[in-house]
Amino acid sequence: MASLSSSFYHNELTRALSEQAFGLTRYEITGRYSAHEATALVTLLEGTNIRVSLNTRGYRVNSHHSTTHS
Repeated sequence: MASLSSSFYHNELTRALSEQAFGLTRYEITGRYSAHEATALVTLLEGTNIRVSLNTRGYRVNSHHSTTHS
């Protein structure tokens, strides 16, 4: 279980993504987070999947998977 200090990045990333929920199909904070980083898997409305990380240096966005088509 993560300590109180390690949950800061988890909580902050959750808050940031929930504020942007209107532009997201879904998001999920991954189970691996630490005192220095948290990561989420995010699906944008267009179907693009990305990985968003928050750490001591700020936010980072990487393409995670190919675009899904519905």
